[in-house]
Order: sequence, then structure tokens, then C-alpha cells
Amino acid sequence: MDCLLDSSSEVNILPYNIVLSLGVYSDVWKKALANIKDAPFYRYVPEVPICIGGIVVKLPFFASQSSGQCILGRLFKAATRMAREIMNDESVRMTIFNMESQDCVIFQPYIPESSADYRKHELV
Repeated sequence: MDCLLDSSSEVNILPYNIVLSLGVYSDVWKKALANIKDAPFYRYVPEVPICIGGIVVKLPFFASQSSGQCILGRLFKAATRMAREIMNDESVRMTIFNMESQDCVIFQPYIPESSADYRKHELV
């Protein structure tokens, strides 16, 4: 599943249909969220394994019926000590670290003028 990294988001968000397919969520939070008028979230999932390039972290997620995409927020950045670097050619290089070992994954989610560069800075 593709995920959007939103460094301004305080929470991680999964689409509700994905949460149902996982089958692991907390009904306690469902009851608490039901008491909040116009709550944007429907369920809470305490531990979802996220794997990127062999680096696995378990993070809490809220389920949203209005979101159609997985969103990784600040918790993901903190759990992986993710580093984002803008290169001289304006491409972006990201490094994700495994906190239990010395492993890391480096990838480039944005390269200027590539075929995927139809939204420019919005992807970063």
C-alpha cells in the first residue's frame, strides 16, 4: 500500500476498510470516539506493522471513513528517526533507520523532471 508522509500530522491514519481487513482494533476507543460530535475517526488500532525497505516499525493508527489513503505522521518520523535531505539538483533523499539495529534504507521519493513529477513540490 502506498502511504503519504504528512510531517504536519499529529496522528497516523488508515482508511476504515483497511482497518476492517486487518481485524485488530480497539472497541474501547470506538466507544470513546462515538461520544465526540463530528469525530473524524471511527476506530483506533494500537499496533500496525509498517515495512519500508525491510525496516519494520509498529505504530498506532486511527481509522477514518473519509480518508482513502494511508497517512504517516510525526510518529513515523520519530520512530524511524527519518532524515530528509534536499540535494543540489532539488531531488529529495530520505533515510529511514531501524532503531533495533544499525540498518537503514535510503530512497529518493522525488526527482525533478521525472515522469512522476507532475505535482512537483506537493509530493515531498
